[in-house]
Amino acid sequence: MLHNSFKIYPTLLLKNKFIWVAIVAGLIVTGCKQQQGDYIRQSLLDSLTKINPAIGNISAQIKKNPGRAELYFSRGSLFLQMHQLALAAADLHKSIEIDSTKVPYYLTFADINIEAHYVPLAMDYLRRAKKVAPDDRELSIKLAKTYLYLKEYDAAIAETNNVLAVDNTNAKCLLLQGLVYKEKGDTAKALATFRQAANAEPNNYDVYMQLGLLTNYRNKKLAEKYLQNAIRIDSSKFEANYALAMYYQNNNDLKKAIAQYKKMIVSNPQEAQALYNIGCIYFHMDSLEKAFINFNLAVLNAPANADAYYMRGLCWEHRRNKTEAAKDFQNALNLRSNFDDATEGLKRVSK
Repeated sequence: MLHNSFKIYPTLLLKNKFIWVAIVAGLIVTGCKQQQGDYIRQSLLDSLTKINPAIGNISAQIKKNPGRAELYFSRGSLFLQMHQLALAAADLHKSIEIDSTKVPYYLTFADINIEAHYVPLAMDYLRRAKKVAPDDRELSIKLAKTYLYLKEYDAAIAETNNVLAVDNTNAKCLLLQGLVYKEKGDTAKALATFRQAANAEPNNYDVYMQLGLLTNYRNKKLAEKYLQNAIRIDSSKFEANYALAMYYQNNNDLKKAIAQYKKMIVSNPQEAQALYNIGCIYFHMDSLEKAFINFNLAVLNAPANADAYYMRGLCWEHRRNKTEAAKDFQNALNLRSNFDDATEGLKRVSK
């Protein structure tokens, strides 16, 4: 959940490993005749050139030098940045056709297919690249990420070991290997690997987040330090601040939890989850007025939050205002029809 550095996508089964051709045909030609398809493609290129003139410049160079692979690679990379996946796939495939020795072409083509949810096709091209450059470290890391997604853990560890054998301080690779061990269920090895990564790169936010989350149930004080380190490295990230606040809340250090949530609200006054959690803490401390204020703010900032309506309804119920309580319980049910507690609440106040 917190693998910010590693995008993970759902897989779509491929009937044909060259299914990307159908994607390109579908989006560019749209089932029309080739002439119409060319017109549509040119219109799209013209529109994209207005957004990014570099595309037009590279396209002009391609017309003059259609055999230069690096031009297709450059334009395809720009298309990828603009999320024009069909155009990007066509250009990157062309660059590989012209020059099949360049690893960056394969890596970028794999990125396109991963973003398009075609992970098996991405893996196919990464394996082809492996034959071209068996010792390329970035390629091994990309392969390991893809193996991790496919849950081929031993293959992922083998690829990270290839990198660490020649560079045992590669924090990016150590973080990835730690994630593999974590997904595999080997917490001890995951922690050891994350610690290696922290030693290799003391200011790596993701490493300290993983250490904080994994250590939480083993060494609570150490977990607190790890999460504080993550915040020190990047205090703007929601997940580190929220994880530390939840750490305090789960360990019944409620004053620190409230203080941490309030820090989040200072940075983002519309932070509905922090408002809701503060409300829950106050509610269980029997500070109903403070709880109501925070649940009310949570509802205002997140009107689709069924739990916030339900908890505000409980506050109304404690205030003996059955009319408002019923409204909130009903709102909670409108948002979540199987909300049993809200159903029971509505029955209570409707008697």
